[in-house]
Amino acid sequence: MNKIIRVSLLGLLFVVLSACQRTEQAFLTQPVKEVLPTKENLTTQQNFLLLQKDSQLFPQSQGVYDVIGDQLTIVKQYVPAVDSTKMQANTIVIEQKKLEQVKQDFQRSFPGLQYEDDPYKVYEQKFTQTKVELHDGYFVLRAQPSFEQTFQFVDNSDTKVIDDNGTIYEIQYSD
Repeated sequence: MNKIIRVSLLGLLFVVLSACQRTEQAFLTQPVKEVLPTKENLTTQQNFLLLQKDSQLFPQSQGVYDVIGDQLTIVKQYVPAVDSTKMQANTIVIEQKKLEQVKQDFQRSFPGLQYEDDPYKVYEQKFTQTKVELHDGYFVLRAQPSFEQTFQFVDNSDTKVIDDNGTIYEIQYSD
């Protein structure tokens, strides 16, 4: 009886060890084709972002245009104004002009929303029926209800654009 158990265990060990043997497998691979961003992708891609990289002299701390299919979401935050009691007269005039520029940008970007004098307020609005019109050196982003913004390509780049306020955005494409 002891002999039968030993032979059975030895047989079981042989089966387990043979299941663990290494087998070589070959996979057919195809070279990965990287798609480089081009201006033409703006009209053919379903999803892309315009992500603020530099606001130059415009008082905006963050800006994003997120296009997913025909949906557009704009998110912006404006830099707070300087305390006018601590400024000289010529600086007050400059700050008032910047505030007017912010309010104009706000009305264009967020129709239907109310501008608040809160320096930490992040504004967001969603639009539908988004269309991109590509032209030589610039493109126009349009959406409903009543949104239109023109972006100029910077230095003939396919991934950097600038808006009317001098804010530079980077174009990022996604699937």
